[in-house]
Amino acid sequence: MIDRKRVAEVYNRPDMVAYYETLANRSGLWREEQCLINRYFSAPARVLIIGCGTGREAFPLEQQGFTTIGIDIALRTLILANEKLRKMPEVKLSFQQGDAVALPYRDESFENVLMVTQVIQHIPKRRYRRQALCEINRILKPGGYGILSAFNAPISLLYLLCMGRQYQRLLREQERGEGICEKKVQIDADLFKHSGKFGLRQLMLRIMNRIAWEIHPVIWKYSDPLPVTWHAGFAVFCMFTNIQRILRKKLSRSPEAIFEPNDFMLDHRGFHFRVFSQVGDLFVHFPDVDEIAEDIAAAHLNLIEYRSLEELQQEQVLSEKERRSKRLLFYVVRKKCVT
Repeated sequence: MIDRKRVAEVYNRPDMVAYYETLANRSGLWREEQCLINRYFSAPARVLIIGCGTGREAFPLEQQGFTTIGIDIALRTLILANEKLRKMPEVKLSFQQGDAVALPYRDESFENVLMVTQVIQHIPKRRYRRQALCEINRILKPGGYGILSAFNAPISLLYLLCMGRQYQRLLREQERGEGICEKKVQIDADLFKHSGKFGLRQLMLRIMNRIAWEIHPVIWKYSDPLPVTWHAGFAVFCMFTNIQRILRKKLSRSPEAIFEPNDFMLDHRGFHFRVFSQVGDLFVHFPDVDEIAEDIAAAHLNLIEYRSLEELQQEQVLSEKERRSKRLLFYVVRKKCVT
């Protein structure tokens, strides 16, 4: 099993730093993240950003009047963030190196915590993910809110494999100086209006747009109604891991098991997902909603709400079943008030 030290090593690689810096410069705070921040955070509160990277969330929050501190396990990303900070002497930010599992801050020292960009999924072993949530509980003031995000359990193994191919193409474009070109992942919405005329070209376009959904938000709107065979593939693949999860729960096994369902390793140089770790791989865990809820409760935090990306985008409320089927979920937690 990959450990946290190797996670830091992968994020310190120049190609990984350059990749996330490109995304940070192009996206900033997502509108969906900003929606939750507006709802639960109030400036000039102290906000800790766990997994701050090169400052994607930190700089916009500082501009909104928050007292912001960013922490990350990867030193190279912090060097780049501090280089940007030196060019803006009027900006009052702080970036520090540290581990989410052992935050270097006093008890009850922050009003809010932000841990988006699916940071919690890159913490190997469930007991350490729970410990990171316990640390959030420790440093939050009573009544303070935290926002975190996590990809849901994968829709299919094919999705993971093909998504890696898409990222590999985008990385090659960056190396050629092309950057992430918006028009290359734009969707022709008309292709999805006539489901009865569903040919091979439309199927391939759906798949390519499905696997590129993280690069351009338009894709989230049109990529959900996939053929039933797509979901059937996931059911076959997850059969063993789901049985393993049920048996472990029945036997009251500890969450410290070496292998957990929906653990994957990401070969960043080739952008391929695989089950078994090799040197240089980044650990990725895909939790389901129940797992996240159990871990939040174990950390003595209250789960206030969770929403899918689509709900926040379209300002609507989905049913529980629909919400649980979505790819990316945002969770809002709160530290219990002292009684």
